[in-house]
Amino acid sequence: MGPLEGIKVVELGTFFAAPRCGRHLADMGADLIKVEPLRGDPLRGIEAVLGVPILEYNWTFELTNRNKRSLTLDLSTQQGKDIIYELVKKADIFLTSCLPYVQKKLEVDYETMRKVNPKIIFAEVTAWGLSGPDKDRDGYDAACPCQDRNNRRVG
Repeated sequence: MGPLEGIKVVELGTFFAAPRCGRHLADMGADLIKVEPLRGDPLRGIEAVLGVPILEYNWTFELTNRNKRSLTLDLSTQQGKDIIYELVKKADIFLTSCLPYVQKKLEVDYETMRKVNPKIIFAEVTAWGLSGPDKDRDGYDAACPCQDRNNRRVG
C-alpha cells in the first residue's frame, strides 16, 4: 500500500537514472513494469565491468529495481512494439531514459506514445537536456565506463 497505489508505470531505461526514478514510484505503491532489452539491463552485469567480485546477488541492480516486475522485449521487431504499446495503453506513466534518436528509431517517442495513449504522462530522463549540441549524448554515473553512439568512451 502506498500513495501511488493504482498508478501503472511502464519503464524503459537502463543503469541508474530512470530505474531509480521508477524505484521511488514503485516504493510508493505504483505498479511498475520494467522493459529490458533481450540481453537485459547492463546493470545486471556491472560487477564484471567494474572488475569487482561477482556475488550471489547483484545488490546494485536489486536496490535500483526493487518492487518492479520486468520483461524483455526486442523493440526492433513489430511484435516487441505491439507488446509495449499494449502495456502503455493501460498505463498512466511511461518513464524512459532512452536518447531521443533511439526513441524515434524504436518508435517509443513522445508523439508515438501519445497516439497509443493520449492520457499518458511521458517522463523522460536525460543527461544533457532535449536541446543543444549535446542532446544526443549518452550520460552515465562517472563510475560506469560506457560508450556513446560513436563508440567513444563516456565516463
